[in-house]
Amino acid sequence: MSLTLNQIVARIKAIAEAHEQINTFVFGDLDEVLRSEVVYPACFMPYPRERGNGSDLLMSCTLFFMDRVIVGGGEIDKTFNELEVTSDMREVAKDIYAQLRYQKFDPRWNVQTDFAINLANEAQPDYLAGAQLEFTIKLPYNTDRCSVPTTYTYGN
Repeated sequence: MSLTLNQIVARIKAIAEAHEQINTFVFGDLDEVLRSEVVYPACFMPYPRERGNGSDLLMSCTLFFMDRVIVGGGEIDKTFNELEVTSDMREVAKDIYAQLRYQKFDPRWNVQTDFAINLANEAQPDYLAGAQLEFTIKLPYNTDRCSVPTTYTYGN
């Protein structure tokens, strides 16, 4: 039996919120999220994409690790901290990926070895900087039509 989307998001949320540098985890539409009350540093997870091959589902996930940047300062007086924030959030992304890769507790949880970290920033509504983590979860899927709750009858 495969993991549901609810179970996957709950596990990612638990791992993210357990990290000492993450104060908020939000799942869903990022445009709506950025307009809400967020306590930074935060982890944002937009809706994942899935594709299948008949025996597996591959769920492509993206996590954004973002924090506020001090705006209006300068490097001389050390009040502009975009590089520091970006560096910190990049380390958090690496930490979370390491936690996600640990599979011992559930054989259905198969985070693939390929991943990507990209630097990110956002200017609206707050000036944010951080890192984007992209990874894939491989889930078993056997296209078992016999287990589908349906009354559909196949005709001749």
